[in-house]
Amino acid sequence: MSDPQIESEKPITLRELDDELKKIGNDESNFRVIKLQEYLNDFVKIKTKDEKALRKDIEALKIPRLKKEHICKIIDFLPETSDMIKLVLQQFPITISKENLNAICEVVKKYL
Repeated sequence: MSDPQIESEKPITLRELDDELKKIGNDESNFRVIKLQEYLNDFVKIKTKDEKALRKDIEALKIPRLKKEHICKIIDFLPETSDMIKLVLQQFPITISKENLNAICEVVKKYL
């Protein structure tokens, strides 16, 4: 059995994962791929061009300690309130000020 090696790690959103699966476009997809595509069809709420614009807008806020993986989670869940953003980012050891949470909220609301 081969020993796979990780070449690089890069956080991606669910939308980007869906786009990558569509690029592969295998007609003989296995059970797991089919289930994943069903999940993505149910839960991906944003279009590709809107996702890229939202990412750019959030990055433009220049919030301290907000990394790409945090931005990906925000894009995946599209939280509408600052409390929802806190819940989404709860899994990460990050603290964001109330003003920055409100700024993220305002940006996300434009894309809902």
